[in-house]
Amino acid sequence: MALKENFTTYDVTDGTGSTYTVTSSRVSWNDMARTETSHVSDSKGANYFDGDFIHEFEMEFSDLVGSGNVVSHWGLANVQKNMASIMNDKDDAEWFYHYSTYFYVDCVDGGDITESESLTLEAGTHYYVRIIRDDDGGSNNAGQVTAYVFTVSFDGTLVGSISAEHTIQHDFEYIYASLSYNDSTGGHSVDGFTENLDLYARQDYTREDSSALASDDTNLSTNFSTSDYIDVAT
Repeated sequence: MALKENFTTYDVTDGTGSTYTVTSSRVSWNDMARTETSHVSDSKGANYFDGDFIHEFEMEFSDLVGSGNVVSHWGLANVQKNMASIMNDKDDAEWFYHYSTYFYVDCVDGGDITESESLTLEAGTHYYVRIIRDDDGGSNNAGQVTAYVFTVSFDGTLVGSISAEHTIQHDFEYIYASLSYNDSTGGHSVDGFTENLDLYARQDYTREDSSALASDDTNLSTNFSTSDYIDVAT
């Protein structure tokens, strides 16, 4: 059985002191406001997330207030900050986030964002998300990040996929289970959680492997096997 991340070992920054509830398998948030400075992350060591990798997790969101709530359910960076601070301070990152019911993948290079097309998901539905990073993929060969979203299970129904590209290749230290946005736009909040985060890496994972895997969405769930990857959850 795969080893999942233990969120009780993560660092928690809670802007209100009551937003997060953290268990070993789940990070959940209640009334997460767009103005929050909250995030939950863990250092794996400098440049730990390099090369190609696959991360898997489950998630839900619900009880949206307003239409401009923004929260990331997964991310990587070299600093421990919220989304707006990472961009304003011209840091680097990649994340999977939602704006209301629209989900996106962002690649952040020195504060500049390359964003995927949107994928509309439903509040109150349990989703299974597989993140694949092809480290030398994309038009710049600087890295491409793709999120595949399923219902029922990772071998279930593929809802859709979205991807974004970096303009500069990056290695990252911190893994995030949640990032708030943090700007002055009030009146927007949401509940949600990230759970059962599993981290995989593969030393001999090539760009060709990733391209073949990503080119056939209908067969992705049956073609993909995490047994081909090294489980690096700690």
